[in-house]
Formats: sequence, C-alpha cells, structure tokens
Amino acid sequence: MPLVHLILNNEDRPDLLGGEDAIAFTSLEAFRSSGIEATGFLMHARDQTAAEKIVQELRAVPETCLLPVFLAREMGPRMAALCDGVPSGLPARDDCLQTMRSRMQALAPELVLQGQDFRLLAYLYCRPEFELLAVENWQESSIYTYPLAEALAEDGTRINTWLRQLVERQYLEPTRLISRIRHCPQCEGCHHNYVDVCPHCTSIAIESKPFLHCFTCGHVAPEETYLSGGLLTCPNCRANLRHIGADYDRPMDNYLCRDCGQSSAEPDVIAQCLGCGVRNDPEKLIPEDIHALRLNERGRAAARTGSLEDIYALLDNLNYVRPTYFETLVDWLQALCRRYDEELFSLLGIRLKNIEALTEQLGRHRTAELFDAFAIRLRESIRLTDLTTRTSQRNLWILLPKTGAAGREILRSRIVDLKGQTRQDEDVALDFDVVGFSAPEDMLADEPARLMMARLMGRIAA
Repeated sequence: MPLVHLILNNEDRPDLLGGEDAIAFTSLEAFRSSGIEATGFLMHARDQTAAEKIVQELRAVPETCLLPVFLAREMGPRMAALCDGVPSGLPARDDCLQTMRSRMQALAPELVLQGQDFRLLAYLYCRPEFELLAVENWQESSIYTYPLAEALAEDGTRINTWLRQLVERQYLEPTRLISRIRHCPQCEGCHHNYVDVCPHCTSIAIESKPFLHCFTCGHVAPEETYLSGGLLTCPNCRANLRHIGADYDRPMDNYLCRDCGQSSAEPDVIAQCLGCGVRNDPEKLIPEDIHALRLNERGRAAARTGSLEDIYALLDNLNYVRPTYFETLVDWLQALCRRYDEELFSLLGIRLKNIEALTEQLGRHRTAELFDAFAIRLRESIRLTDLTTRTSQRNLWILLPKTGAAGREILRSRIVDLKGQTRQDEDVALDFDVVGFSAPEDMLADEPARLMMARLMGRIAA
C-alpha cells in the first residue's frame, strides 16, 4: 500500500517525496476515484481551510479515519491537532508509519464501526505518544474545541460533554493544563462582558469623580459642587475650605451613580453573558480546566478488546464499599487499636497483574468467564463481616475485622491457591500478588489509612 501525497498547490517537500511506494494526487476526489488503498497521507497545501476540510473528510469515514496524515509544513494549531505532524525526514516518517501500521493490525477491523467512542480510542491507541489537544477558537461559545474529536464524532455530539464522560469513565486521562475558562450557569457559554456597576442599584451609569469631605458639617459630595466663585465652599454649611487636612479632606468615595445618586468607593463587577444576556456574579460562573487528554490503561484495553465493559467491576459484588468510606473505617479501627490493646484487625491487598495479557491471548469472553469464576471463589472465601474496596482498577483491598495475623495468613494462603484454579488449557492463569497488614503490630505512629495502604501496595506494584 502506498503513501499518498495530496498536493493542492505547487509547493512540495522533495525530501519527503521519496520512496518507491509513494504516489501523488491533486485532490481527494482523484485519490478516491483511483481505488488505491493507502497506508497514509502527506498533505501539501497553502490554503489551511481547504487542507483542514480534506483532513476532516479523511477522519469522517471508517476506511481512512485511523490512517496517519503528515504535513509538508506547519499549518497552525488546528491542523496540528488533526494530523501527525511534519516529519523531519524519510527515516522518521517511515518509523512512524511502521509503528502505526503494526498497532492498527492489532485492532479488530470492525472496531471503527462500533461508534464514536471506539473510533477515538482506536485512533489514540495507534499513536502511543499522541495527546488530544484543545485549540482556542473565539468563535465557539466554549472558547476551546478539540478538532480531532470533532472530526471523529457523530453528528450532534456535544464534544466537551462526550470527552468529559470518557474521562469520568476512566478511558481518557488529563495531562497538560492548557487553560481555565468560566461558563455561564444559564447557557454554559464562555463569552462574557465584565462591566462595572453601581453597588446600590446595579446601574452601569457610574462615573469616577473626586469627592470632598467638609470637616465643619461632615458633608461629602463631588468636588465640583464645592466650587463657588473660584473658592471651595461647602454647599451644605457654606464654610470656606482653605486647608486640606484642617478644613476638609478627600474621602475614599469616588464613584457616583447618575441613576440613583449614591456614591461608592468601588463599583461592583458583573459578568454579562454575550450568549444569553444574563447578568452573573463573577463568583457564580462555573470554572472548568482545559487539559490535553491521552489514552490510559483502561482505554488501551477497551481498544484492544473492542469492549467498554469493565471486567474488574466483577469484584464490586464482594461486600463492596466506596474507597473513601473504607479508608475512614480503617482510620477508625487504627484509633481503636491505639486506645484498646485487645482490639485488632487485618488487611489484605490484592494487585491483579495480567488481565490485559489474558484478554489478548484468550479473548474478552473467556477472560471474563475466568475472572468471574475467580470472583465467585473469592466471595466464598471471605466472611459476611469482611469488606472490600478497589482503590484503582487493579488494586483490591479486603478488611478483616477482629482478625489477627494468623487468621489473615490463612485467608491469604487460600487466595494464593486460587491462582492454580484459574489455569487454562493454554497454560495461562490469572496472576496476582497479595500483601498483608495486621493491627496493632504492623501500625506506624500517626500514619493514616491512605498512606498506609499506598505503602503496602508499593511493595507489590512492580
């Protein structure tokens, strides 16, 4: 399969045109009419709008949505977000092509037909170092957009909401912080006009004026009202003001509202949404951090297996409680142990190691069956009074109340024996490590549960 050069003008890069497998077209229509199956594209263009339209068309169809698109020269941040950069030469270009080709071959051919989630995950999977970039666009109500996500998404998709859901479901993870924006709580727009207003009536008809304060009667008014016959005279008590600091001074109030007549030292500020017109207190605007995004371990597994289901969630039926509650309970038990010598409890931490490798070798269905059988046997081994939680996708914790080190080791050996019971005909089995803790003998002074659990899991995390 050739590397296709799309040459939209006479500007080209001879050092990137080499290779016996290269072929050139002057339009996307000409390429499609040829029936040639490409291994990638190299875009030569001066018109950024025309080039971006072509790349979006390539990303919009299953046949070419994952293929690399290189640029002959830099074409701005939107094209950088949509494409695979400017190769430094033929070796760099060919290495990149080889990496992407091998990773694309590891994916199921029908994966990109399973919806926008899989198209995006597959695209990122084929580019291990790629970041999904947000690009500033003042014409959009959200200010920042993700051009690649827009090109791969289905019509009508709210891009920021879609990506936020993928992050919340732990298929994508944020990397670099690009910016921070604030949304209107009414329409979620980000275009605001910040206006000074009167703190008494919220009118915008305010102006800055110098004020004077008469010491004789205490009258405060704009300086212009004190001017009379070339002298400073209090309009209230008619006293002549000769010496500042003795007869008068300048107070802090220096803003006057033409509508209500009230004065103020500082105006209030409102954020008027240019989308819906609603006036908001700036503190009530909804902040949002804009990050670059990348594929994480769970996202890579979803791309390889073609499933967004979480095999690890099978463990959540084992007397499961939320991690924060679990940690609070362990802190409370540690406090009891410090106060009462007869109190004791134990923890077991299990780190699963090879679910992804099993999925690649056995397939998702068989791996799910194997893992479900493991979860059932594990459930049979623990008591009704024992509690579990997951502090990450692969880390499972079991809390054993009223259990000392001896009882903990009995359960630990039973769990380790489950490895052999999961062995398959292909001579593969579920692999995991187990770490133990018993209180009060293993406790450290003033160590909270979160740090203690992280320290223990660190022993088997390699």
